[in-house]
Amino acid sequence: MKWVAIVLGIVGGVVLTIVLVGALLPQSHVATRAIRLRQKPAEVFTTITSVTTAPTWRNDLTRVEMLPPSGGHMAWREISANGTVPYEAVQVVPPMGGVPGRFVTRITDRSLPYGGSWIIEVAEDGPGTRVVVTERGEVYNIFFRFVSKFIMGHTASIDAYLKALGRHHGQDVEPEPAMPLDTQGPARA
Repeated sequence: MKWVAIVLGIVGGVVLTIVLVGALLPQSHVATRAIRLRQKPAEVFTTITSVTTAPTWRNDLTRVEMLPPSGGHMAWREISANGTVPYEAVQVVPPMGGVPGRFVTRITDRSLPYGGSWIIEVAEDGPGTRVVVTERGEVYNIFFRFVSKFIMGHTASIDAYLKALGRHHGQDVEPEPAMPLDTQGPARA
């Protein structure tokens, strides 16, 4: 009986620590990662913005369903083994004449334990393209906040996305830390 009490005390202490640390962590975070691809910016931008074809190159997605436009913005939901997440594209600016392209998406369901936006910038980089993803994330649930910070890491989703994008374009890439191409601050809507 004494061992059961000790084990329960340890488990309770761990859970309490996770909850307390999660509550002390900031709700918002910013993470930026980048890769280089051999393809031209327009080709890479088309891949990124053709959301309905994403399940053909992103193995984390089961399917994508288009939704009615939200405030004039393209809207869709991504379905995966982890659930369903609805998005809207708040900015779509193709790369043109040396000016980087920009695809800004935002999660629209505030009932999820997380939310925020991704700013995906696509720029000419010598003969190829540099892709920079900046996540301006929010983690509302304090338990998930702990997991996101210390177990998964804030860059896990970005890295998986960029590696899949690289594979789709015939390259094995390793995402690296980066600064946003557009250093003017938050996503322009």
